[in-house]
Amino acid sequence: MDRSLVFLSVTASYSHTNLAAWTLRAGAEAVGWQWCEVEVTRNESLPVTLNRVARLHPDVLAASFYLFNRSFLLSFLGRFKRLFPDCRVLGGGPEFLGDNRAFLERHPEVDAVIRGEGERAFVQWLQLMDQPEQQAGIPGFCGLVAGRYVDNGMAKGVERLD
Repeated sequence: MDRSLVFLSVTASYSHTNLAAWTLRAGAEAVGWQWCEVEVTRNESLPVTLNRVARLHPDVLAASFYLFNRSFLLSFLGRFKRLFPDCRVLGGGPEFLGDNRAFLERHPEVDAVIRGEGERAFVQWLQLMDQPEQQAGIPGFCGLVAGRYVDNGMAKGVERLD
């Protein structure tokens, strides 16, 4: 598979790191995806970040949403999706632990979100990327499928990350 994925890691400062990226990367690479992480802070220039990601021409852009980076990510994704309408955008993180319907309806630049621990659900979503009807069966998946909102509750946790 020659598909590429960019994980946009937006931190509060460069002294922080996104720990989810490590386990998500292992899963993505295990099923044949080329992984590239673009790490920026929430104070980074949107045009500079957009240029960095655009040069990579990803098939999928994934990001973990937190209270501190939500505004940056939404501004970025609105611009990014206009340039790359065919790139799929997947969100995760603590901002999606509640009801996600209103968010997804308000932000069509985000194709789907995963609620809960994403390690399993993320890999399943990647494997079913071209089959949205099948994605609707992934535990933790929240998204619009054929115009219908699908909410599959909480993703299944992983007991052993090795």
